[in-house]
Parts: sequence; structure tokens; C-alpha cells
Amino acid sequence: MRQHGSGLRFRLRTFAILVSCAALVLGAWTASANRQRRAVETILQKQGDVAYSFNRRASGASLPPKWMMSREVRDYFFPVVGIGIREDAELGDQDLAVLASLPKIEDLQLYGPRFSDAALDQLAKLRRLRKIALVNTRITDDGLSRLAAMSALEEIGLCENATTPEGLARLADALPQCVVRH
Repeated sequence: MRQHGSGLRFRLRTFAILVSCAALVLGAWTASANRQRRAVETILQKQGDVAYSFNRRASGASLPPKWMMSREVRDYFFPVVGIGIREDAELGDQDLAVLASLPKIEDLQLYGPRFSDAALDQLAKLRRLRKIALVNTRITDDGLSRLAAMSALEEIGLCENATTPEGLARLADALPQCVVRH
């Protein structure tokens, strides 16, 4: 009888450990989803655009179930992979700190004079950023040197910025794997 009791305790202890581990994992998952949700709400409230991973599915891939794409649930299942901030959006350099809560961003588009070289300091944390478009911003050659440090970039689009041909050439030399369009 005693042996049976110790075996039961072991099983209860194991079960308690498993439940605790599951609670930790679910807590981390929920915290990450809540950070993403708050960042998305901030961007959308200030007239920015957000693209989730299900928006970028391969051709022929089916959409996820409708309930997973609802605004209340999607942050738990799909990372944000793209951000677009138009000229009429109410976001500027200081607002880009919110992007740190969206570490899986691959594509970023910033339009308008509200963005300067200071905006690029916030982007250095986005390790998965592959494509960036900077249009009609106050980005200078100094800002381009900050982009040059982002080795994961594959495509940079620059249009109507305060950059020089020399700065663009240095950027292209620093990121030979990257297509620089201007």
C-alpha cells in the first residue's frame, strides 16, 4: 500500500510540473500576443497599415479559418510581417518605438516628411526586416549609413529623400546583396 501511495505522489508531482510548464508557455505566448495587439492598435489608430502573415500566404495556399482572422484572435496566431505608414498617417520618428513589439516585420514602408534619420535608429532592432521603402522623408546620407548596418536587407526603395548620389553609392557598396532602388 505504501508503494502505491508514493507512486501516486510521483504522478501528481509530475502532473503539477507539467501544468506549471504549460502555464509558463501559455503566459509567454499570451504576453507576446498582447504586446503585438497593443502595437497594432497604436498603428491603426494613427492611420497606419498592418499586414499579418496570413496576408502573405503562398499562391494556392488556403486561408486560415475565419475565426482565427478576427481582430480579437489573430494576434495570438499570426505575426505582423508588414507595416505601411502613409504621409497622412499621424506617426513620426518617436512613434516607431512601437515597432520593437513587432519583431517579425519583414516589410516596412515609410512615407512623408515626419520621418528623419532618427527613425532609422528604431529600425535597427528589426532583425527580420528584408524590404524597406522610404519615400518623401527627411532621410539623409547619415541615415543611409544606419541602413547599411542592417545586413538582412534585400531591397531598399528610396524616393524624394535628402540623400546624395555619393551616399547611395556607399549604401550599395555596404550592402552588395541588397537591391537599392532610387
